[in-house]
Amino acid sequence: MKDRTQKEFHRSLDIIDKELEKHIPGILEGLWELGSMPEYMIDLMDTHIKSNFFTVTDFGCGKGAVLIQLAEKFDFEGLGIDMVPEFIASAKKYAREHDVDHSLEFMCGNFVSILPTIKNQDLVIYGYESDILGDLKTTLHQLRTCVKDNGYMMIEYIFLDNSQKGKIDGLTEKELLRVIKESNCKLIGRRDWDRERVKGVNRSNNALIRQNVASLIEKYPENANLFENYFRNQLEECDALENFFTCTTMLLRKTL
Repeated sequence: MKDRTQKEFHRSLDIIDKELEKHIPGILEGLWELGSMPEYMIDLMDTHIKSNFFTVTDFGCGKGAVLIQLAEKFDFEGLGIDMVPEFIASAKKYAREHDVDHSLEFMCGNFVSILPTIKNQDLVIYGYESDILGDLKTTLHQLRTCVKDNGYMMIEYIFLDNSQKGKIDGLTEKELLRVIKESNCKLIGRRDWDRERVKGVNRSNNALIRQNVASLIEKYPENANLFENYFRNQLEECDALENFFTCTTMLLRKTL
């Protein structure tokens, strides 16, 4: 994995030390959705996509929660790609348990290098958690190459509250909408995440992560500080997300 890709991959998983990479599956054991909100995607597709769609690719699919829940609602052929082998193994297991494995394929690989080979998709899905594909404008440009003319892109993103502009890095809502327009994409629909729901999900996830970290400290006491620092960083990330940003799910359409 190239240095920049690895750095942004680590950032997407809040990995603050390279030594943590091998422990991420253990830290996130028991978590399925990994920060996504599939119900917002389902609602947007139900509301705005009137025609049939047949091919869907999820870049950075994690444990497959998004594709699997979409496949329970809609009929399509889906591909999920992630860089963590343990996540892909879990995705395949969940797909079998939810009886959608016949329509979904999951593969482990560097989706940065795989992305240019994906073409003519009806829909691509991407949870923007780092600059692994570049800034938002660069990311949208790359995702556009994967979908057919008038195809769709489902993006999860966070934008900065106006009061925090200049204090914290990030795009404001106005800047976000401008980038979308400049990227030759049309915003079809959007669902801003309920803040109280975000807080509830964070509390539940962090409680489980705390248990997993405690177990790992027992098993690897020499890395106790590493695990504790990860958990503190996780709490800080959640605090910023809950108080300074708005999480949103956007359905975009490629324009010519």
